[in-house]
Amino acid sequence: MGWIAGEEGRPPAGGPKLVAFDAATGAELQRVPLDAATQPGSFLNDVAVEATRGIAFVSDSGVRGAPANPTAVIVVDLAT
Repeated sequence: MGWIAGEEGRPPAGGPKLVAFDAATGAELQRVPLDAATQPGSFLNDVAVEATRGIAFVSDSGVRGAPANPTAVIVVDLAT
């Protein structure tokens, strides 16, 4: 069946990423890989962007239903 976000095991290489698109043209503007910021069982699901400072905050809800659920907030500098 393939890998399911929030299940045990690492996300596939190149899977976790932020991608910005031009709303008018649909062209991809920026791609930020997040492989290094994920862990086994990562489930990235919400993004908040602070456009003035160029920072994105990505929530990692972790493994579904795990008693020791590893969670995180990933902070991304969009200028790099």
